[in-house]
Amino acid sequence: KWAPVFKNYVKRPQDQMDCLASMEEVFLERETHWAALVKVLMSMYQLEILEEEGIMHWFNQSSTTDKSQQLRKNQGVRFFKL
Repeated sequence: KWAPVFKNYVKRPQDQMDCLASMEEVFLERETHWAALVKVLMSMYQLEILEEEGIMHWFNQSSTTDKSQQLRKNQGVRFFKL
């Protein structure tokens, strides 16, 4: 339902990084929802909003906090990387 809106605003690689950073910020505030992050990433990838390269770049960039590192290394997100 919201895919056209996201596709309108997430076009360039930097837009993807901004989108991923915003999603990370939201999920960091809701640790109990971390398992849902992989579903959101997969949905946005399948809807061609996010590209694999952008997700991999976000995953591999050095995070600023321990909590960010934990979120990225969470089992579901690591599975997406494979």
